[in-house]
Amino acid sequence: MKLIRPATRQDEPVILRILKELDLYYQSQRIEDFFLLEEAGQVVGLAQLKEFPKYYFLSSLGIIPSHQHRGLAAFILQELFLIAKKDIYIYTVIPEFFERFGFQSIPQTSGLPSKKSYECADCYPDKCVTMVRLCRDT
Repeated sequence: MKLIRPATRQDEPVILRILKELDLYYQSQRIEDFFLLEEAGQVVGLAQLKEFPKYYFLSSLGIIPSHQHRGLAAFILQELFLIAKKDIYIYTVIPEFFERFGFQSIPQTSGLPSKKSYECADCYPDKCVTMVRLCRDT
């Protein structure tokens, strides 16, 4: 059985392990912004969904290697869409994946967190795309 739940401080070691294993770790991450995917009592995936006054910002969506290619990232996204009642923004180098879930590429928008805070310069800055999924519940 799959379960999505908010992370707690007790989850910090497993979150850090998964983030580092998947090369998704960066300094400004906060444990309390994470949601975890459990399957059979084991944390197999995660995503950071940080709330801002007018929107959410999604980052660090990942599934452990032994559970990849089974639709679990899609499951996490669908569950987060039920939680997030505002537009969701993301910086990504795989826009084609997020387009399948209603995200659209947009120009860099003022008012969003800086790409520097997500360490995008250390990734693939020339491939990094800003995307938004507009809230359908407004």
